[in-house]
Amino acid sequence: MTTEYGLLHRALALDFDGVRNALITGLHVSRVAAKPMDKHKEALAELGDLDFPFAADGRDFYEVVHKMVLRYFRVYYRSDEQVRSDADMERFYAAIRIFKDSSMPAWDQITTEHLAAHAASFIFSVSGSHHVVGNVAEYIVHPDFASTRIRPGIEIADVEASHYGLLVAILTGMKAPKLMSDFSHLLLNDKHLIETHKIFDDFQVVFS
Repeated sequence: MTTEYGLLHRALALDFDGVRNALITGLHVSRVAAKPMDKHKEALAELGDLDFPFAADGRDFYEVVHKMVLRYFRVYYRSDEQVRSDADMERFYAAIRIFKDSSMPAWDQITTEHLAAHAASFIFSVSGSHHVVGNVAEYIVHPDFASTRIRPGIEIADVEASHYGLLVAILTGMKAPKLMSDFSHLLLNDKHLIETHKIFDDFQVVFS
């Protein structure tokens, strides 16, 4: 989808270098931070839960996800030293801490809590948060309202641009597994299976 002459390239009014630079810029400016709803803390304190339900619900949802992830991590890592001795985890961490100005600590300072907080933020971003702020379908249904590109001298999307925009929206809006689905087959079939199964069951009970 993001390759040269792929769907995204064709949908945008950018050459491929422009598409690539836009994606790289997105990586530089985007940060997956622990407790992502803290940025709304002041507004939430002023408006309250009823007048700012997005932040209130987001805060509560993140806390539930974080609790589940931390419990799961602590099944396999009984101490921070065990985390730092895991070579596979170190390589994974290096891949997501790709920029020097990242807010994530150096590997020799990492703790189980750090990993759990950031893993929970990823889950929060691609599930609850994305469900709220990631749906753009209603904006591009009509070519005279919004478009992924317009040609010089015109003010609305042509048929081709309109269709490409709709295709991008459709492909990124496909139904995903629900949090209440049965994911037990993804749990490691090891000596901790009963414990990890209970952690995920407890997580789903909160939403039932």
